[in-house]
Amino acid sequence: MLRLLRLSPAELALLISAYRWLLWGRKELGTLRGKGWLVGDIERRSAERAPRNRPSDEEIQKMARAIDRAARSPFRWSKCLQNSLALRRWLSTRGVMAELHIGVKKEANGIAAHAWLEYRDEVINDTPDATAQYAPLTRGIREKNTAGLAGLTWK
Repeated sequence: MLRLLRLSPAELALLISAYRWLLWGRKELGTLRGKGWLVGDIERRSAERAPRNRPSDEEIQKMARAIDRAARSPFRWSKCLQNSLALRRWLSTRGVMAELHIGVKKEANGIAAHAWLEYRDEVINDTPDATAQYAPLTRGIREKNTAGLAGLTWK
């Protein structure tokens, strides 16, 4: 609680927005099938309707950090896919169309999956080193058949 008191009003507003988008992402995770969520149909339409005063690269990074901060507490149940979906949707309302990527890697106890966003071919809500550990499944994906991704365990 003391950490919240140290935030500037602008940082607090950003964090509250991040909480809101994470809650939207949690609700959305239950209804992913058949909505074109992977290719971002809804986000694309939203980005097209958004005002043309798009956020700067610095503002995009602040939004990504706000989602990360909000996801750590009290929403510890929030995972990378929910975080990425929430941030992608939030960015789309500001006119930015980020691309969702999903990758997998083999681990001792099975396969792990990870989701992240890229904008202008740069990772915006993770580090390039972390995402490089995963073989991307979604790079260049354009079709809406995503039922096979439903059974993966998200890190």
